[in-house]
Amino acid sequence: MRLSSEVEKKDVEEAVRLIKVATQQAATDPVTGHIDMDLISTGITSGSRNKIGQLVDHVRTICKSNEEQARRGLRYVSLFEELKKKFDIAGVGMSDPFSEMEYKEALKILEEEGVISLFGNKKAPIIRLVSLTADR
Repeated sequence: MRLSSEVEKKDVEEAVRLIKVATQQAATDPVTGHIDMDLISTGITSGSRNKIGQLVDHVRTICKSNEEQARRGLRYVSLFEELKKKFDIAGVGMSDPFSEMEYKEALKILEEEGVISLFGNKKAPIIRLVSLTADR
């Protein structure tokens, strides 16, 4: 950088280079290392969005197969661990198949859809099934 009262061609070239580097860094998925413009436009990578969709589906399946227990309430940590097992069985083959942020986002989606309600401690709420017929 330099201070000048006049803008020269090399100043413009450097500004363009800096913008490109910043955009590339902002759009790079930290997991894959690939450029993902979804990260800039939504704040979530496309891979993360796919995982969240899978988590939503798995939570629905767990609630459906354990409906009576789900209506009484599922422990946050227990459901988290059960989902980790499901991802391992599904062959995701990753040591960390999804993050807690992705898990929380999936629960938020289901709560907004009226499928579940979250009660109690904000960090580890009880998850109660409200309706399996809520709109997707």
